[in-house]
Amino acid sequence: LEEYGEGSGTFLKIKHGCICQESKTEREGYKKVEGVLRDGSPWKKWIRPYKAVSGYIDKIDRYDREFEGRKFRGWNIAINDGENQYTLDIPFDSRVNSRWMKLAESIDYTKPVRFSAWTDKKTDSTALNLQQDGVTVPQKYTREEPNGLPEPIQRSSGKWDYGAQEDFLVDRLLRFVIPNVEIIAANRNIGRTANPPEE
Repeated sequence: LEEYGEGSGTFLKIKHGCICQESKTEREGYKKVEGVLRDGSPWKKWIRPYKAVSGYIDKIDRYDREFEGRKFRGWNIAINDGENQYTLDIPFDSRVNSRWMKLAESIDYTKPVRFSAWTDKKTDSTALNLQQDGVTVPQKYTREEPNGLPEPIQRSSGKWDYGAQEDFLVDRLLRFVIPNVEIIAANRNIGRTANPPEE
């Protein structure tokens, strides 16, 4: 982790215009963020922001769970920097999820990856960048080169429906990216085992 301050932690989110640890209660080294929900009720949390997190991607898990009547779906990405393990959460309903899914197949999982996030001033939303060897990882799926990605459909209401795109990208991660990550990580982690099991 490239910290703004000191501290440690393992569960990271891409929220509040950065990569951060988040707490519902005040904690030393954390700063307060607050706002208003769609229903008008106020909220406040405390975050510890980071410029970036770097390491090998050891695992990608898709989660689908319910808490207090609300559904939560997304990805947990396990990142190992050689000393520490971090879990980076990317919810399906976040803007960065589309970018993550469109570039996941372009990552070389045998090399470390650097995740960084910031607030895009043009759109006032969170932007995500991944780098390897100091170069931004390109998206495999773009408007100019869709590579089989379905076109969004404009409904009669005027709203755009990206459901077919999301289904396509999730399927690609589940069938190709995740199995590939597991094989590469298993081979890499053999070297990390202090006492490898006997045959």
